[in-house]
Amino acid sequence: LLTGMEPGHALLMHGPFGNGFSLPDTGVVPIMVIGGSGFPPLLFLSGRTRACQRLFIGSKNKESMPPAGVMRRFREKAEKMHIATEDGSQGKRGLVTVDLEAYIGNLKKDAKTVIYACGPRPMLAAVSKIAADSSIPCYVTMEERMACGFGACMGCSVAVKAGGYKRVCKEGPVFDSREIEWNAECGVRNAE
Repeated sequence: LLTGMEPGHALLMHGPFGNGFSLPDTGVVPIMVIGGSGFPPLLFLSGRTRACQRLFIGSKNKESMPPAGVMRRFREKAEKMHIATEDGSQGKRGLVTVDLEAYIGNLKKDAKTVIYACGPRPMLAAVSKIAADSSIPCYVTMEERMACGFGACMGCSVAVKAGGYKRVCKEGPVFDSREIEWNAECGVRNAE
């Protein structure tokens, strides 16, 4: 429908829905972990925070990396960027979570950090585990198929550890990573 729109056409829109990332407290270093096409929310957050940032960007290959203009904007705010591609065509070969885990392992115990992540679910689960193992707050943006976008259809629900589900469009898309039931598949909680 949008491709058929021409200048001058009216468009009825609703939004924004849900919640976004909270800015880090003063003195807290934000660590941003970006996977695949998960860069837009973190690009926006990066532009709003004053703190120097650590960026971890990963994708399948060089062609799947964020566009050059986006990478330039990230570099302007980043203290350091870690880049990994699964095929090794840009940055290190492998998963970006390997570099993240090494970096976190070298942090001082009293370092004040917070992790923000957006990308594919397996990456978010790995980032969540790394953060939990290091007692670092971690916030993730969940991506689910949305039919209605305002909480009525329940199609975007994700399982949470407290039991039950939360809607990505209403209670998300940003969640504290500790509340997500990462082992749940397609809205079905793990029986363990």
